[in-house]
This record gives sequence, C-alpha cells and structure tokens, in this order.
Amino acid sequence: MRKETNLHKSAHYLIWQLNNDWQRQLRACLRPYGLTYVEFILLTALIKDMNKRAVNHEHLIMYSHTPKSMTSKVLRSLEAKQLIWRRKGIIDGRAISLRATNRAVLLFEDATKAVATLEKSRLIQISKHPGSVISNLRKLAGDAKNG
Repeated sequence: MRKETNLHKSAHYLIWQLNNDWQRQLRACLRPYGLTYVEFILLTALIKDMNKRAVNHEHLIMYSHTPKSMTSKVLRSLEAKQLIWRRKGIIDGRAISLRATNRAVLLFEDATKAVATLEKSRLIQISKHPGSVISNLRKLAGDAKNG
C-alpha cells in the first residue's frame, strides 16, 4: 500500500491525476472511431450544438473555446478524414464555411454514446447526483476562464 503524503492531499495534484486518467480513458474510448478528443469536441460543436448548419472558423473557435492554431490543425485533420467540408464564401473568399459530412454525423452518434457511457460510469463513482458534479465543474471552468 502506498503511503499518503502531503502531495496526495493536494487538490492540484489530485486534479492533475484525475485529468491524466480521464484523458487516457477518453483516448481509449474514441480510438475505435478514429477520433481524438479535440476532434470529438469540434464535431460536437458542429453537429449537435450548432444545429448542423454551416458555420465559419471564428464561430467555432468562440463557441468551443479552442485556440485558433489548434482548431485550424484539427479542422485540417477532420477534412482529411472526410468528416467535414470547408468551402470558401461566395462574397468573401476569406470566409470559410464549415460543415460536418453525413459520415461524420453517423460516426459522431456512435462515439457520443461511448463517451456518454464512460462519463456516466466515472461520475457515478463520485456522486449519486452526476448533475451536481457537472454544475460544480462548470463553476470551476467559468472561474478559470474569468480568472
């Protein structure tokens, strides 16, 4: 048995450990679908949250709170996988419209079920009321954005 130290009582250390474990589990969960977690997040924004309509790069960045350079790289990856298409605007050629492909929608539906199952199994370990965990995480995430 491991001896508990001050480090093991530290919130920052425990959050770091939890994050590492969560990221590992998400990678394993999404691997069968050929998606990274960031790809999954951007597809969530395009397919579910933005109601499947065409949006531009800037809208997606603002909505998903992802860095511009990372978003561009991930969008190129999704395009190479034929999960999104990008089209230059008719009026302004610099404005690129983004849209998920039908293939992406089908893949996303299956991946979403897998992630939801993982999330539920993890949240139920820490609370009989997963909604309260989500609420507290939103508070922390909001504080991080505003801090």
